[in-house]
Amino acid sequence: MSTSDHKRKLKIPVLSAFIIMFVIFSAMTYQHRVQMNRKAKAIYSRKDIAYARGNNLYLLNITTGDSTCIPANGIVASPTFDNSGRNVYFLSNTESGAENNHFVTCNIFKYDIDAGKLSQVTSKRFDNLWLELPTHLNLFFDKSDVLFLTMFDLENVQMFQIDTKQNQLQVYDSEQALESRTVCSDSLTFNGTVIVNRKTEGIYELVLQKSDGTLTRLSHTVLYKRDSELLDEKARFVLSPDRKSLVFAIVTEMGDFLHGPLFSVDLDGKHQTHLLEDGFDRIAIQETYWISGSSFLYIDDNGNLMSVNVIGEKKLIRKHVSAFTAKQ
Repeated sequence: MSTSDHKRKLKIPVLSAFIIMFVIFSAMTYQHRVQMNRKAKAIYSRKDIAYARGNNLYLLNITTGDSTCIPANGIVASPTFDNSGRNVYFLSNTESGAENNHFVTCNIFKYDIDAGKLSQVTSKRFDNLWLELPTHLNLFFDKSDVLFLTMFDLENVQMFQIDTKQNQLQVYDSEQALESRTVCSDSLTFNGTVIVNRKTEGIYELVLQKSDGTLTRLSHTVLYKRDSELLDEKARFVLSPDRKSLVFAIVTEMGDFLHGPLFSVDLDGKHQTHLLEDGFDRIAIQETYWISGSSFLYIDDNGNLMSVNVIGEKKLIRKHVSAFTAKQ
């Protein structure tokens, strides 16, 4: 065998191996692109916020601005995602009857985001109830993915547990469920650090205590006038996801509900920022929806869905919003 014949025989398997490797690499690249495209489509189609406006529910991707409108027969209220984020539940409320026989029918709906399907879960009638009164009809999921309906009025609280598989509703112990509903704190411990309320200058202020015993005063609200009977009310707060700041509220007056301003402050006690004049219920009653480590969503006094960061910079998301929820 000549030297040239031997070299040609060596080139053939080398070339074949190169072709095989090229085909495998191309297939892997194609598969990676397909996976990336799927992920991109999933991210684009993901609806991060559900909000109510009149008789419509809207799903909104806060990043792209893409939205979907879901019409209902009544006034839409209290949207809430289940823990999977694939379904959003909401109320569609209608009023009927005369002054002496007035009632509200509370219809509970489920919208399957992936299937684009709307279905009614169940309904509940509340007698002698008016939607324009300071009444709260709320849906929420607890940490165990159990759906609850609460009815707050000026006299009492009613609570119901909803079986989303059997589409049934039953009375539930209010105090037990409300304890699982806690959405803010007046004290918190994490990584050996404690945030607590301490009496300072006759009122409660937030203080951070590190594991070595050093104290940092976080809140400075002594200049905010409080009703005398509210001096023992503690500040409520929510820690940001990055644990670098917190949003807190104090109680300054009591009417139909508790009222008071909302602030943010860094955990080193610096940059206390006044966010809202009346924002106590933003963290005491409603969920606080963080869209980043330092920004969260809320509805202002004009019905605008806003985002605000911990230095007070605000951004309009949507106008004329009566209620909203966000995936966490």
